[in-house]
Amino acid sequence: MKSCFTVPVKPVPSPLGNFLNRKLHPKLLTGGERTLLLPLQWPRFQYPNLIFLEKRKMKLAIAKLAAASLMLVGLTFGQAPSARVRVVHASPDAPAVDIYIDGAVALDGIPFDTATDYVPVPAGQRIFQVFVAGTQTKVAEVNVSLAGGASFTVVAAGFAGTKTPGLRLLLLQDILPQDMASGYIRVLHAAPSAPAVDVYVGAPFQTLRNRTAALTNVPFGVNSGYLAVPANTGLMARVTPTGTRTIAIQSGRLSLPMGSAFTVIAVDNPGGTDPFDFLIIQDR
Repeated sequence: MKSCFTVPVKPVPSPLGNFLNRKLHPKLLTGGERTLLLPLQWPRFQYPNLIFLEKRKMKLAIAKLAAASLMLVGLTFGQAPSARVRVVHASPDAPAVDIYIDGAVALDGIPFDTATDYVPVPAGQRIFQVFVAGTQTKVAEVNVSLAGGASFTVVAAGFAGTKTPGLRLLLLQDILPQDMASGYIRVLHAAPSAPAVDVYVGAPFQTLRNRTAALTNVPFGVNSGYLAVPANTGLMARVTPTGTRTIAIQSGRLSLPMGSAFTVIAVDNPGGTDPFDFLIIQDR
Protein backbone atom coordinates (compact mmCIF):
# COMPACT_ATOMS: atom_id res chain seq x y z
CA MET A 1 0.00 0.00 0.00
CA LYS A 2 1.63 3.23 -1.17
CA SER A 3 1.79 6.73 0.32
CA CYS A 4 -0.66 6.10 3.15
CA PHE A 5 -0.36 7.62 6.62
CA THR A 6 -2.12 7.25 9.96
CA VAL A 7 -3.57 10.02 12.12
CA PRO A 8 -5.69 10.05 15.31
CA VAL A 9 -9.28 11.06 14.56
CA LYS A 10 -11.84 12.75 16.80
CA PRO A 11 -15.55 12.66 15.92
CA VAL A 12 -16.87 15.79 14.24
CA PRO A 13 -20.65 16.50 14.18
CA SER A 14 -21.70 16.25 10.56
CA PRO A 15 -24.70 15.42 8.37
CA LEU A 16 -22.68 12.36 7.43
CA GLY A 17 -22.72 11.15 11.04
CA ASN A 18 -25.39 8.55 10.52
CA PHE A 19 -23.57 7.26 7.46
CA LEU A 20 -20.26 7.04 9.28
CA ASN A 21 -21.81 5.17 12.18
CA ARG A 22 -23.05 2.32 10.00
CA LYS A 23 -21.32 -1.07 9.94
CA LEU A 24 -19.42 -1.45 6.70
CA HIS A 25 -18.13 -4.60 5.06
CA PRO A 26 -14.41 -4.64 4.29
CA LYS A 27 -13.98 -3.01 0.89
CA LEU A 28 -10.76 -1.91 -0.83
CA LEU A 29 -11.25 1.36 -2.72
CA THR A 30 -8.59 2.20 -5.28
CA GLY A 31 -7.73 5.68 -6.52
CA GLY A 32 -4.73 5.48 -8.81
CA GLU A 33 -1.63 5.71 -6.64
CA ARG A 34 -3.52 5.79 -3.31
CA THR A 35 -5.68 3.19 -1.56
CA LEU A 36 -8.00 3.13 1.44
CA LEU A 37 -9.13 0.10 3.39
CA LEU A 38 -12.48 0.60 5.15
CA PRO A 39 -12.83 -1.45 8.38
CA LEU A 40 -15.65 -3.92 9.14
CA GLN A 41 -16.99 -1.63 11.88
CA TRP A 42 -16.70 2.13 12.02
CA PRO A 43 -16.64 3.13 15.72
CA ARG A 44 -19.43 5.38 16.89
CA PHE A 45 -17.32 7.95 18.76
CA GLN A 46 -13.59 7.63 17.99
CA TYR A 47 -11.25 5.55 15.90
CA PRO A 48 -7.67 6.45 16.80
CA ASN A 49 -5.93 4.74 13.87
CA LEU A 50 -8.05 5.46 10.79
CA ILE A 51 -6.16 5.15 7.53
CA PHE A 52 -6.86 8.10 5.20
CA LEU A 53 -6.50 8.79 1.55
CA GLU A 54 -5.12 12.12 0.56
CA LYS A 55 -7.94 14.66 0.35
CA ARG A 56 -7.96 14.73 -3.44
CA LYS A 57 -8.31 10.95 -3.72
CA MET A 58 -10.95 10.82 -0.97
CA LYS A 59 -13.05 13.39 -2.85
CA LEU A 60 -12.73 11.32 -6.00
CA ALA A 61 -13.95 8.17 -4.23
CA ILE A 62 -16.93 10.03 -2.73
CA ALA A 63 -17.79 11.53 -6.12
CA LYS A 64 -17.84 8.08 -7.72
CA LEU A 65 -20.07 6.74 -4.94
CA ALA A 66 -22.47 9.68 -5.33
CA ALA A 67 -22.64 9.19 -9.11
CA ALA A 68 -23.45 5.50 -8.67
CA SER A 69 -26.19 6.38 -6.14
CA LEU A 70 -27.75 8.90 -8.53
CA MET A 71 -27.72 6.32 -11.29
CA LEU A 72 -29.60 3.85 -9.09
CA VAL A 73 -32.16 6.51 -8.16
CA GLY A 74 -32.68 7.33 -11.81
CA LEU A 75 -33.29 3.70 -12.64
CA THR A 76 -35.82 3.38 -9.80
CA PHE A 77 -37.86 6.42 -10.82
CA GLY A 78 -37.56 5.54 -14.49
CA GLN A 79 -39.48 2.30 -14.09
CA ALA A 80 -43.01 2.09 -15.50
CA PRO A 81 -45.63 3.11 -12.90
CA SER A 82 -48.07 0.65 -11.38
CA ALA A 83 -51.78 0.51 -12.12
CA ARG A 84 -54.45 0.89 -9.41
CA VAL A 85 -56.99 -1.90 -9.04
CA ARG A 86 -59.99 -2.44 -6.78
CA VAL A 87 -62.30 -5.46 -6.67
CA VAL A 88 -66.09 -5.69 -6.27
CA HIS A 89 -67.75 -8.92 -5.13
CA ALA A 90 -71.14 -8.96 -6.88
CA SER A 91 -71.75 -12.71 -7.22
CA PRO A 92 -74.90 -13.34 -5.14
CA ASP A 93 -74.43 -17.08 -4.50
CA ALA A 94 -70.68 -17.03 -3.89
CA PRO A 95 -69.21 -16.99 -0.37
CA ALA A 96 -66.45 -14.59 0.60
CA VAL A 97 -63.58 -14.76 -1.88
CA ASP A 98 -59.82 -14.31 -2.17
CA ILE A 99 -58.26 -12.59 -5.18
CA TYR A 100 -54.98 -13.91 -6.59
CA ILE A 101 -52.85 -11.97 -9.06
CA ASP A 102 -50.25 -13.95 -11.01
CA GLY A 103 -50.60 -16.85 -8.59
CA ALA A 104 -50.15 -14.89 -5.34
CA VAL A 105 -52.95 -13.80 -3.01
CA ALA A 106 -53.49 -10.03 -3.17
CA LEU A 107 -56.86 -9.51 -1.43
CA ASP A 108 -58.68 -11.93 0.82
CA GLY A 109 -61.95 -12.50 2.64
CA ILE A 110 -64.05 -10.16 0.45
CA PRO A 111 -67.78 -10.67 1.21
CA PHE A 112 -70.64 -10.28 -1.26
CA ASP A 113 -71.88 -6.75 -2.02
CA THR A 114 -68.53 -5.19 -1.04
CA ALA A 115 -65.85 -3.18 -2.84
CA THR A 116 -62.20 -2.98 -1.81
CA ASP A 117 -60.05 0.14 -1.93
CA TYR A 118 -57.61 0.62 -4.77
CA VAL A 119 -54.32 -1.27 -4.43
CA PRO A 120 -51.19 -0.87 -6.60
CA VAL A 121 -50.55 -3.65 -9.12
CA PRO A 122 -47.58 -3.82 -11.52
CA ALA A 123 -48.55 -2.73 -15.03
CA GLY A 124 -48.62 -5.25 -17.90
CA GLN A 125 -50.31 -8.59 -18.51
CA ARG A 126 -51.75 -10.00 -15.28
CA ILE A 127 -53.80 -13.08 -14.41
CA PHE A 128 -56.62 -12.46 -11.91
CA GLN A 129 -58.14 -15.49 -10.18
CA VAL A 130 -61.04 -15.78 -7.73
CA PHE A 131 -60.93 -18.49 -5.04
CA VAL A 132 -63.42 -19.33 -2.32
CA ALA A 133 -61.92 -17.63 0.73
CA GLY A 134 -59.35 -19.73 2.55
CA THR A 135 -59.41 -22.57 -0.02
CA GLN A 136 -57.89 -23.54 -3.35
CA THR A 137 -61.32 -23.75 -5.00
CA LYS A 138 -61.04 -21.51 -8.05
CA VAL A 139 -64.30 -20.08 -9.39
CA ALA A 140 -63.14 -17.56 -12.03
CA GLU A 141 -60.05 -16.40 -13.89
CA VAL A 142 -59.23 -13.69 -16.42
CA ASN A 143 -56.09 -12.46 -18.18
CA VAL A 144 -55.99 -8.65 -18.36
CA SER A 145 -53.64 -5.93 -19.56
CA LEU A 146 -53.11 -3.10 -17.06
CA ALA A 147 -51.77 0.22 -18.30
CA GLY A 148 -49.29 1.99 -16.04
CA GLY A 149 -50.81 4.93 -14.17
CA ALA A 150 -54.39 3.84 -14.96
CA SER A 151 -57.16 2.82 -12.54
CA PHE A 152 -59.35 -0.27 -12.93
CA THR A 153 -62.35 -1.87 -11.23
CA VAL A 154 -62.62 -5.66 -11.41
CA VAL A 155 -66.15 -6.93 -10.74
CA ALA A 156 -66.87 -10.58 -9.91
CA ALA A 157 -70.41 -10.95 -11.30
CA GLY A 158 -72.76 -13.82 -12.17
CA PHE A 159 -73.63 -17.09 -10.45
CA ALA A 160 -70.91 -19.25 -8.93
CA GLY A 161 -73.22 -22.30 -8.92
CA THR A 162 -75.08 -23.99 -11.76
CA LYS A 163 -77.39 -21.14 -12.73
CA THR A 164 -76.70 -18.80 -15.64
CA PRO A 165 -75.17 -16.40 -16.35
CA GLY A 166 -72.09 -17.94 -14.78
CA LEU A 167 -69.49 -16.13 -12.72
CA ARG A 168 -67.06 -13.97 -14.68
CA LEU A 169 -64.70 -11.09 -14.02
CA LEU A 170 -65.62 -7.76 -15.61
CA LEU A 171 -62.79 -5.26 -16.12
CA LEU A 172 -63.75 -1.57 -16.08
CA GLN A 173 -61.16 1.11 -16.71
CA ASP A 174 -61.95 4.11 -14.54
CA ILE A 175 -61.34 6.93 -17.04
CA LEU A 176 -62.63 9.94 -15.13
CA PRO A 177 -63.92 13.02 -17.00
CA GLN A 178 -61.71 16.10 -16.78
CA ASP A 179 -64.55 18.62 -16.55
CA MET A 180 -65.01 19.40 -12.85
CA ALA A 181 -68.21 21.46 -13.20
CA SER A 182 -70.58 18.46 -13.00
CA GLY A 183 -70.98 15.27 -11.02
CA TYR A 184 -70.70 11.90 -12.75
CA ILE A 185 -72.49 8.55 -12.43
CA ARG A 186 -71.52 5.29 -14.10
CA VAL A 187 -74.11 2.49 -13.98
CA LEU A 188 -73.20 -1.22 -14.21
CA HIS A 189 -75.76 -4.01 -14.60
CA ALA A 190 -74.33 -6.81 -12.42
CA ALA A 191 -77.59 -8.42 -11.21
CA PRO A 192 -77.68 -11.85 -12.90
CA SER A 193 -81.33 -12.53 -12.01
CA ALA A 194 -82.51 -9.32 -13.69
CA PRO A 195 -83.36 -8.98 -17.38
CA ALA A 196 -82.11 -6.14 -19.56
CA VAL A 197 -83.05 -2.83 -17.94
CA ASP A 198 -83.75 0.86 -18.51
CA VAL A 199 -82.12 3.44 -16.23
CA TYR A 200 -83.67 6.76 -15.23
CA VAL A 201 -81.82 9.58 -13.46
CA GLY A 202 -83.77 12.57 -12.17
CA ALA A 203 -85.18 14.35 -9.15
CA PRO A 204 -85.87 12.11 -6.14
CA PHE A 205 -89.16 10.20 -6.50
CA GLN A 206 -90.06 12.00 -9.72
CA THR A 207 -92.62 9.90 -11.58
CA LEU A 208 -91.37 7.93 -14.56
CA ARG A 209 -94.54 8.64 -16.49
CA ASN A 210 -93.80 10.55 -19.72
CA ARG A 211 -90.06 10.50 -19.00
CA THR A 212 -87.27 9.29 -21.25
CA ALA A 213 -84.76 6.81 -19.85
CA ALA A 214 -81.12 7.89 -19.68
CA LEU A 215 -80.14 4.35 -20.72
CA THR A 216 -82.27 1.73 -22.44
CA ASN A 217 -82.07 -2.05 -22.84
CA VAL A 218 -78.87 -2.43 -20.80
CA PRO A 219 -77.96 -6.17 -20.56
CA PHE A 220 -76.17 -7.97 -17.75
CA GLY A 221 -72.44 -7.18 -17.61
CA VAL A 222 -72.63 -3.84 -19.45
CA ASN A 223 -71.82 -0.41 -18.00
CA SER A 224 -72.90 3.04 -19.16
CA GLY A 225 -69.64 4.93 -18.96
CA TYR A 226 -69.71 8.17 -16.98
CA LEU A 227 -72.89 10.28 -17.31
CA ALA A 228 -72.73 13.98 -16.37
CA VAL A 229 -75.39 15.10 -13.87
CA PRO A 230 -75.95 18.47 -12.15
CA ALA A 231 -73.66 18.88 -9.15
CA ASN A 232 -74.98 19.61 -5.65
CA THR A 233 -78.54 18.77 -6.73
CA GLY A 234 -80.84 16.09 -5.33
CA LEU A 235 -80.95 13.08 -7.68
CA MET A 236 -82.23 9.53 -7.76
CA ALA A 237 -81.35 6.62 -10.06
CA ARG A 238 -84.15 4.17 -10.86
CA VAL A 239 -83.97 0.92 -12.81
CA THR A 240 -86.86 -0.80 -14.58
CA PRO A 241 -87.14 -3.90 -16.78
CA THR A 242 -86.75 -2.67 -20.35
CA GLY A 243 -89.89 -1.13 -21.82
CA THR A 244 -91.76 -0.88 -18.50
CA ARG A 245 -92.23 1.68 -15.73
CA THR A 246 -92.00 -0.96 -12.99
CA ILE A 247 -89.27 0.15 -10.61
CA ALA A 248 -86.96 -2.75 -9.74
CA ILE A 249 -84.23 -0.75 -7.97
CA GLN A 250 -83.85 2.81 -6.79
CA SER A 251 -80.79 4.45 -5.32
CA GLY A 252 -82.24 6.69 -2.67
CA ARG A 253 -81.43 10.41 -2.62
CA LEU A 254 -78.04 11.35 -4.09
CA SER A 255 -76.22 14.68 -4.21
CA LEU A 256 -72.91 14.72 -6.06
CA PRO A 257 -70.29 17.40 -5.34
CA MET A 258 -68.70 19.17 -8.28
CA GLY A 259 -66.14 16.93 -9.98
CA SER A 260 -67.10 13.84 -8.00
CA ALA A 261 -67.72 10.50 -9.70
CA PHE A 262 -69.52 7.38 -8.53
CA THR A 263 -70.16 3.89 -9.89
CA VAL A 264 -73.65 2.53 -9.22
CA ILE A 265 -73.77 -1.26 -9.49
CA ALA A 266 -77.07 -3.14 -9.71
CA VAL A 267 -76.80 -6.40 -7.72
CA ASP A 268 -79.02 -9.32 -6.75
CA ASN A 269 -80.24 -10.08 -3.27
CA PRO A 270 -77.94 -12.59 -1.47
CA GLY A 271 -78.54 -16.03 -2.95
CA GLY A 272 -79.61 -14.68 -6.33
CA THR A 273 -83.16 -13.37 -6.12
CA ASP A 274 -84.99 -10.08 -6.03
CA PRO A 275 -85.42 -7.58 -4.49
CA PHE A 276 -82.47 -6.08 -6.31
CA ASP A 277 -80.23 -3.43 -4.86
CA PHE A 278 -77.53 -0.89 -5.69
CA LEU A 279 -73.92 -0.90 -4.50
CA ILE A 280 -72.56 2.65 -4.79
CA ILE A 281 -68.82 3.24 -4.73
CA GLN A 282 -66.94 6.53 -5.07
CA ASP A 283 -64.42 6.87 -7.89
CA ARG A 284 -63.32 10.44 -7.18
